Amino acid sequence: MALALGALVGQGMVFDTTNKYPFLGYAEISFNVDTKEIEIPKGNWNNQNAYHALIGGFGGTIGWHYSDANLVAALTGGSTTASEGISVAKEEAGTIPGSGEYKVTLTHSSDCIDDSIGHGSVYTGSGAAKSYFQVVTAAPSASGQVQVVDGVLTFHSSDGDKEVKTTYLYTNTSGTKVTIGPTDTPSSWAGYLVIERFLETNTLGRMTVYAKDIVWTGALKLGATRAGHDAITRDFRVNNDAAGDLVIYFD
Repeated sequence: MALALGALVGQGMVFDTTNKYPFLGYAEISFNVDTKEIEIPKGNWNNQNAYHALIGGFGGTIGWHYSDANLVAALTGGSTTASEGISVAKEEAGTIPGSGEYKVTLTHSSDCIDDSIGHGSVYTGSGAAKSYFQVVTAAPSASGQVQVVDGVLTFHSSDGDKEVKTTYLYTNTSGTKVTIGPTDTPSSWAGYLVIERFLETNTLGRMTVYAKDIVWTGALKLGATRAGHDAITRDFRVNNDAAGDLVIYFD
């Protein structure tokens, strides 16, 4: 009896045994396989059997939810630096003085990323009366303008006494920075790809693929949304050149 594997899609997990990193969390894995005929182990899904086969054109897409810095680095061949993160301050409230210097100092002014403040970042009013300030590089010369320097907002005198809200980014020491590899393609790695799907008998079937030569092939997508969760997805391919490069386990 022979099996021709086509497209398999299911939930699963990935274990990178080369870099010692398990990609935990909910995952959706798809396999697109172009293969020679290979023997099905006796009992099919019911027995713990394994067989070796040369499979060409083996690849697909893997998506992870709740991704973190280490996962992004592993997927891109990058590196991580601890204590260098970025946080967001959303609609931080402030009041423009009615006289003197018309300045508002942000709570995280010393760590503020000035370039993150643009059109739509600073506004006054609400509902139909909401109006946004235009960010300018020089001192404001008219109402509705704001200058941003080192986390300090400077407004025009005609905007004195107005309540404003500002959304901006600032650096922190609790997060992690990921520096992406220059080619965005890590070296090949070995690992296990576990896929689970329901069989015709309405029971859960599990297939684990072990491959010695897995590479990421681009199509990295950050912030992809699936099932209402932020996710990261990337295409992969198995470059198996010799017998034994690929082992498939049925459970």
